[in-house]
Formats: sequence, C-alpha cells, structure tokens
Amino acid sequence: MSLLLRRPSVHPMILVIIGLAGFGLLYRLAVNPVGLMKEVFIAAVVIGVIFVIYKIVIKKQFGGVNSQTYAKYRKAAQQSKKRQIKESSNHLTTKVRGASTKRPLNRKSNRILHTAKKREHNFTVIEGNKGKKKNRAHF
Repeated sequence: MSLLLRRPSVHPMILVIIGLAGFGLLYRLAVNPVGLMKEVFIAAVVIGVIFVIYKIVIKKQFGGVNSQTYAKYRKAAQQSKKRQIKESSNHLTTKVRGASTKRPLNRKSNRILHTAKKREHNFTVIEGNKGKKKNRAHF
C-alpha cells in the first residue's frame, strides 16, 4: 500500500520536457543528421572553452596548486611516512626483544609507563583573531 501512495521522485513537468526534447532530437536526427552533428560539435567546443576559461580564472583567483605548494606537501607527506615507519619498527623491535613482557604491579607504575609511552605530535598552533573584538566605530 505504501508503494501506491509514494510520491514520484521526478516532477511530471520535467518528464514532459525531457520527452519533448527526446522527440525533437530523434526528429532532427531523422531529418538532418549532419546539421545535428555540427550543432553538437559546436556546443561541445563552446562548453570546453568556457570550462577552460573557468578553470584558469579559478586558479588565478584562489592560487591553485602551484609547484612550490605541491613540493611542500610532498615533503611533509614523506616525513610523516618516515616517522610512521620508524615508530612501527621501534615498536616491533621492542616486542621481539621482549623488553617489557611483565605487567606493572600497581596503578602508579602503570601511569608512569603510560605517560612515558605518549608520542609527540607534530601540531602547529595558528594564532587567530577570535578573541579580539572589532572596533564598531569604524565603518
């Protein structure tokens, strides 16, 4: 019963417009196929030119990904990968050696070991203007 009362996902007017466009396309293909192909080619070229111009404008406006920025990104990614490999290899070697197979006897010694195990994170603090109030007297 719920299937019968369910609303259609596409508005009927949109279906009529798509149907008429399909009918017109088939009619144009039957009457003048070379003209249709020319128009499709011209439309594709115009859309391509607009797309390229849009990409160039957006790249200039927002800076895009230039080679210097990309090089910095790759360097940071390589450093991160090396750090992860180093940490995982250190972790594996301590387990293989069996350095710490015993459990601590009390909670205090467990806390000391836990704080000693914490890794240093490579975070950078960026200062912002969130705490500063704007001077409303200036327009």
